[in-house]
Amino acid sequence: MQFPILIVGLFFFIGSGYGNDDFQDEKIHFEKSLYTVNDLFDTTNINDVIVKVKAVSSSSPVTYEITSGNLENSFRINNETGEIFVNEFIDYSKFQQYNLTVTAYDDADSDYTTVQIFLKEYYPSSVTIEAGKEYYDCLVQFQTSKTKNKSNETFEIINEIQKAIFTIDNHGCLILKEPIYQDPESGKLSWNLRIVHTVHHSAGISTEMSLLEVNVIVPNENGPFLSKQTIYWDEKQNAGVIIKLSAIDSQSPGPFNYEIDNDEVDAKTKESFDIVDYDDLYATVTFNHAEQSQYKIPIIITDIVDPSRRGKSYLFVEINQVEDDQDHDDFWLSTE
Repeated sequence: MQFPILIVGLFFFIGSGYGNDDFQDEKIHFEKSLYTVNDLFDTTNINDVIVKVKAVSSSSPVTYEITSGNLENSFRINNETGEIFVNEFIDYSKFQQYNLTVTAYDDADSDYTTVQIFLKEYYPSSVTIEAGKEYYDCLVQFQTSKTKNKSNETFEIINEIQKAIFTIDNHGCLILKEPIYQDPESGKLSWNLRIVHTVHHSAGISTEMSLLEVNVIVPNENGPFLSKQTIYWDEKQNAGVIIKLSAIDSQSPGPFNYEIDNDEVDAKTKESFDIVDYDDLYATVTFNHAEQSQYKIPIIITDIVDPSRRGKSYLFVEINQVEDDQDHDDFWLSTE
């Protein structure tokens, strides 16, 4: 009875030794030798995950490290999961491509892989608009995050003066609030907007700064033109001054003289409006919205600086309808 037991034990010992010789632990290695990230927008939020690399080891846990190619420390890696995040603001104008080397380690060995990242500029670094023109759509649509709750995401224009001219909503739509001219701070026909995009998410708060140059072109180089081309006036108001006219000229700061073009204006418009004290548009009658809701006034503008420059613009006066029970003592005027 002892002999069979000895044979079985010997067989088990020999078999176990045979297995140890043939089945060694697998060496650490990445699942891919190359990872590629295409079209990474240069407005991507800090702390956003852009790719995940993975190395396999059968002997011990794996740790990860970016060992080269990380220009300006633009990215970082979770050394346990292999997730790569945006670490700093990335600028398409400086770098269009990154080639990261990521090294993985276990207790016995290491391996490396390459991560190629190609940037893409999502929105134009500049936009051109026409001086004095009203715009109703987005001038620029900035990229938003993937969060569904837009109350956790904000865009903000930094400059207080610019906030009076531009606005941006939480969907990244930059809107012109009123016709635009030269920047009052620089005196140039361009505005440099700094816009901060902030996102609150489960991992924390991510913030990015964007720069946008708004260039303004003057449509009429031959003479001055009206700064405001549409104004609003309530019906049933007494005769009086509607607005003080103003003009812009790329080659002269003014001052300007204004007159209604009697050769073009129709008879009813001519008897309803006048220009007094050089630049005050005056209503000579009380208007009725039902009779006529809009007036088109051709106005000749003359620069009194020598040599004189002359131009013509059309001013549209929209007559607002007023309910009978409205208090007309406190009338208002709005312009666009």
